[in-house]
Parts: sequence; structure tokens; C-alpha cells
Amino acid sequence: MSRIKTFVFSIAAIFGVLLILEFGDRALKAFFPKDALQRPGSESLAFNSNDLSPYSFFGKLPSLELRPNDNFFFEFDGKKVTAQKAQNEFRIFILGGSVAQGYGASTLDKKYYKILEKKLNDNKPEPIKKKFNVVSAGRLGYVSGQELALLINGVLDFKPDMTIHLNGANDVITVSQYNESPGFPFYFQSLKKALEASKLEKELDQTLGESVFLTDLKNMLKKYKTSSIDLTTKNIVRHYKRNMLASAQILKANGVDAYFFLQPLLQFKSKKSSEENKFIKTSRTQAVKMWGSTYPLMGNSLKETSESTGVKWKDLRNAFDAEEKTVFTDSVHLTDLGQALLAEIIFQEIKTELYN
Repeated sequence: MSRIKTFVFSIAAIFGVLLILEFGDRALKAFFPKDALQRPGSESLAFNSNDLSPYSFFGKLPSLELRPNDNFFFEFDGKKVTAQKAQNEFRIFILGGSVAQGYGASTLDKKYYKILEKKLNDNKPEPIKKKFNVVSAGRLGYVSGQELALLINGVLDFKPDMTIHLNGANDVITVSQYNESPGFPFYFQSLKKALEASKLEKELDQTLGESVFLTDLKNMLKKYKTSSIDLTTKNIVRHYKRNMLASAQILKANGVDAYFFLQPLLQFKSKKSSEENKFIKTSRTQAVKMWGSTYPLMGNSLKETSESTGVKWKDLRNAFDAEEKTVFTDSVHLTDLGQALLAEIIFQEIKTELYN
């Protein structure tokens, strides 16, 4: 009888500890919420199950839209773009993830690409009759492979005169924070498991998924199964280099000028504000190490791509070194000040070619 009591009490104690851990973990997440991109279903996400699309995984592709005639159109970040250009229109498309989309700006007109468009039109020399139209095809969470798919399956249909690629961060984040394989998009494993699961497995997965503690425990254990940072870094860069080289070759074949920018990161900003230092302290050590080892190699890959294809490129990881004020809202996204500074940097880089 005493053994049965001991067994029952042991089970009850284990269950009680799990309950304490579960409620404790839920309480921590209530007071210290994660970044919106880490919460599937969050209103700030640009993708969900209804947006699943061939080639790019999520986000509608212009090439798959029904086209009743040649003058079709598509909305890029709320801006309607028609296939037929206006007279004297010079069309610039920007590709990348959430930073390329201007995520973090307080209003639409404070997004960097809106500021860039105004600068290009307001400062052009008198003889130039071009009207510069800057369109952002940046999408939340996109990695370089998805940008390549969007370039082929949509952006080229709108006959860009120039493309600007502002990327790099998501190729690392999807691995360091979301535990995906190098080259894979955000939430690929989650969707794959959901599609493959039987009814019983779905119910079990849903039950486990509702437990914050068990989910965190699973993710923690998963970290110890991953490969070394050096090997992971090489694989991230391998995919990134392949995608950017393919993009450069396609653009060159279509007679489109291109600029490749390795996007800025808070980690590399030398003069951080007090707010930015708080962001850095919350960054995972493994993620910080992966940034440090991956970004220089990404820069090298863009340099090699530039030398072999003729596309222009620039490393912006230290772009905000001289600014002591807060330009980052987190590790990658920019404040209104950051948006304005980024617009000026890109403007100075491309204006000579455009005005000549």
C-alpha cells in the first residue's frame, strides 16, 4: 500500500512541477513577448495558410494572377503598378525582406523607399525628363531564394529599369532563430509537419503545441542536434551566393541594371544608443556568433558576384556607425531616423548613374 501511495504522490509531484513550469513560462512570455515574426498568426505577419504560393512559399505571385489583357496590374506594398509604363517613367524595383519593405516606419511616407523616390525626383538635373518610380517588392520574412522566385515570377513582368536588392539578414535568421535548414524559408518545417500529420498526429501535435513549456523544451533540445556554427555558416552562404548570382545573371540577360546591398545590422553598429544596447542584450549568443561569422562571407560572395557579372554592390553592415541616436527598433528593423538615413545612403550610391 505504501508503494502505491509513493507512486501516486510521485506522479502528482511531477505533474505539479510541470504545471508550475508551464504557468511560469506563460507568465514570462506575457511580460516579455517575443518579436511578432516569431508568433504564427500575428496580425503583423504578411503570410498565413491562405497566402501559400508555388515557388515563393508564401505571398501572392504576380505571374499567377489572371490577366484579361496585356495591361495587367499588381499591388506591391499597397502601390498599384501597371504592366504598361507611363511616358518617361524610370521604374526601380526593390527586393528583399521586411527591411526592404520599410517595416518599422511610423507612416507610409516615412518608409525609406518613399523618401528615396522623392529625393530622386526632387534633385534631378533640369535636362532629365525621367520620372522615377520606386516600387518595393520587399516581403516580410523573405530569404534570397524567395526573392529570386519573385524576380522571375513577377517583377520582370513589370519591366524594371533597375532593381535594388536589400537583403542578407533573413537568410541567417531563418536558421539561427527559427531552426530551419539553410536556404529554407520561415515556418517551412511547421507547415511540412502539419501537411504530413495524420488526424491523430495533428491532435497530439496540437495538444503539445498548446503547452508553452513543452514547446520551449523541444526547441531547446533541438539546438543540441544542430551542426557546428562554421558548417552552418558555409551552407547559409552557399545558398545565398547561388541565389544572388542567379539573380545577377538573369538581370544582366534582361538588360536590367542592379545594385546589391548587404543590409545594415544593429550588431555591427559601433555607437549604439541606450535603447539599442537593450536590444543587443536580448539577442541570443548563438545568433550573435552566427551573424559575426556569416556576414563577412556574404559580403565576399557579393563582391565575387559583382566581379563576374558587373552588378554594383555595397556592404551596409556598418552604415550607421556615425549615428549615436536610435536607428534600429530591434536587431534589423529601422526607426523613422533609420529609414531616412538608409534612403540617403542608397540615393548617394545610385544618383550618379541615374542622372547621367
